[in-house]
Amino acid sequence: MILRSGIASKYFITCISVLLGGAFFVASWTPTIADDALTSSSFILREPSISSDGESTTSSTNFQLQNNNGAVAPGASVGGTSGNTLGAGGITADPTPPANGTVNDGSGADIDSQQSMTTIQANWSGFSDPESGISRYEYLLRRTVDQYCWDATGGSWAACSVWNDASTATSISVSGAGLGLRTSTEYITCIRAFNNAGITVETPACSNGVRILPSLTFTYGSDTVSIGSLTSGNSWDSLATSAVSVTTNAYGGYVLYASKLTALRLQIDTSNSIADISDSGCNGSAVSWPSSGAAFGISSTDDIDGNKFNNGGTKYCAIPTTSVGPNGVAVISGGFSTTGGTVTENNTLTFRAKAGTNQKAGSYAVTVLYVLVPTY
Repeated sequence: MILRSGIASKYFITCISVLLGGAFFVASWTPTIADDALTSSSFILREPSISSDGESTTSSTNFQLQNNNGAVAPGASVGGTSGNTLGAGGITADPTPPANGTVNDGSGADIDSQQSMTTIQANWSGFSDPESGISRYEYLLRRTVDQYCWDATGGSWAACSVWNDASTATSISVSGAGLGLRTSTEYITCIRAFNNAGITVETPACSNGVRILPSLTFTYGSDTVSIGSLTSGNSWDSLATSAVSVTTNAYGGYVLYASKLTALRLQIDTSNSIADISDSGCNGSAVSWPSSGAAFGISSTDDIDGNKFNNGGTKYCAIPTTSVGPNGVAVISGGFSTTGGTVTENNTLTFRAKAGTNQKAGSYAVTVLYVLVPTY
């Protein structure tokens, strides 16, 4: 016997055909079922038991949900399981998805940024299903830079096709060696809830995203670097070094530029100066130190621009004045892809000066500016 929703009559007639000694008899009864005995939007009732007194409600240990086109929903079975309830009011089915809730980035109130590069957290609330309740959650963690999602099983980022099980928890904390969080992207957590009928929301609820806060530390050896005196003893040629260190979580690395306010000039008579080394702009290649003539320049232990400072011996570039450009000459470049933490690089800058013929004696000085540009 098949019962469907929207029953117009409260009566059922069951006919039984019995063959006795060649005679054919038809027996029937018309039990009365209370108006509220069966409640459903669409279901199939299997093996019903109806009291002959017509006063008892229906009962069954085998039923299935069926949608409008006749397809049977999976998992619907014995009374009360898979989102169906069998009680004093009859059978109640749950054909609708749960109501969405709110997803927050972080472990509590919603955050827009964080310092951790090893863990992403999220929490959610407000998901509900009045018919059968929430049975479990699944989460999807997506990074916007390439629209890849975290595969918790494989421990890697992949195309967004796999949802991760969160069971009945209402928060997650995602970490792992392959997570590789970085500053150049936003991380969005989406949640979909399932009710006890196995139905999930059509559109998952998502957070507004969280970004990794940038970090940058720059240190150098001293505020003052002295190249000493230029005398006949050193052939009017001397140098000094300065150690520099950069620590950052910038995914795209960084570039350190150097420029100077003025020429290297005599302090008591600024009209006297030592000329910059001639380097044709030092774009991509530095030059060897000249064997004669005045010169002032900078060198670096970094392999910036194809190792321009150390290709075939130590090479030098002129330090341009601030009027030439906004930054100066690039002397150090951290061209790495930082994920999951910070990276520290240590290098050494060398300042060198050579006096020209008939150079006026005295103390020469110049102010050098550093500009550090990270790429987050």
